[in-house]
Amino acid sequence: MERRDQWVGGAVLIVIGAGLLLGQLVGNAGQFILLGIGVLLLVLFAISRNPGTLIGGGILIGLGVVVIGAAFLRRGGGSSGDGASSGGAG
Repeated sequence: MERRDQWVGGAVLIVIGAGLLLGQLVGNAGQFILLGIGVLLLVLFAISRNPGTLIGGGILIGLGVVVIGAAFLRRGGGSSGDGASSGGAG
């Protein structure tokens, strides 16, 4: 095993622990799971230069952004208060 690959396992454990801590502190942290895994895969790509991690990371980050955006809009975070986003005609 190469020297730079020895700390990857520790980094993965730190990310998992940080995710579990975030889940305890923030009630709806489940929305960020896909985004977190995607970022982890991109970090692994930067370390290993394996193109599979880049492709998987890009896909998961895209899906994570969609999930977070949908949750944000569902909570009404995107409304401007003028009723334009309510979908009603009158």
